[in-house]
Amino acid sequence: MRKFEAGKNQDSPSKEEIDQHRDFGKVLTNYEETLSRLHKKPLYKDPRAFLVLVVFLLLLYLLIKAGSQEAHHDDSTPQDTTVVR
Repeated sequence: MRKFEAGKNQDSPSKEEIDQHRDFGKVLTNYEETLSRLHKKPLYKDPRAFLVLVVFLLLLYLLIKAGSQEAHHDDSTPQDTTVVR
């Protein structure tokens, strides 16, 4: 296997380059927009959230159905499995 040494010979960015990308106002705006969008759209109108909810409810229904079927099989009278020769 090769050992890669990525970025070892790079110069560190200057103070001006760092300040160009440092914008806390933009970060705060993005954060506030994300929070407001999170509660703005109802769950049934968000396709992904609605799909996750439907799949979850379907799995829950199938698990309950399988559990009730097992309970019905356990209530039956026991069969005699002895063999007489």
